[in-house]
Amino acid sequence: MYPVYLASLILGVYLAPGLALAPRAAFDSRLAFAVPILSVAVVTLLARALKLFGIFTGTAVLLATLALTAIAVWRLYGLLRGAPSRGSRPVAVHWPESHRLVYLFSVCAALPSAVRLGLSSFAVDDEV
Repeated sequence: MYPVYLASLILGVYLAPGLALAPRAAFDSRLAFAVPILSVAVVTLLARALKLFGIFTGTAVLLATLALTAIAVWRLYGLLRGAPSRGSRPVAVHWPESHRLVYLFSVCAALPSAVRLGLSSFAVDDEV
C-alpha cells in the first residue's frame, strides 16, 4: 500500500498542480524543472487559502487534489492530441540527453521543500 501512497503524493503534490497551470513545461527540457517548484507553490497557497476560509479538511484537500489532477490530465491530453478545430498540431516531446540533468537537479532542489511539506502536518496541532 505504501507505493500507492507514495505515487499519489508525487502525482498530487509535485506534478499535477504545476502541470495543471503550465502543461507545456513538461515537453520542454528547459522548463521541466519548474513543474515541481510551481506545484509546491500552488499546494502551499492552496493550503493557506483552505486554512483561511476554515475548510482545511481531508475532504477539501482530496477534492482539490482530484480537481488539479483532472485538470492536468485534461490539459496534457489536449496538448498531446492537438486541437484540430484551432488548427494546432500535437506537441512534440524533445528531451536531449544533456538536458535530462536539469530535471535531476530540480528534483534534488525540491527535496528540502518535499521534506518540509511532508513533515509540516506533524508540526501543527499534533498531540500524541
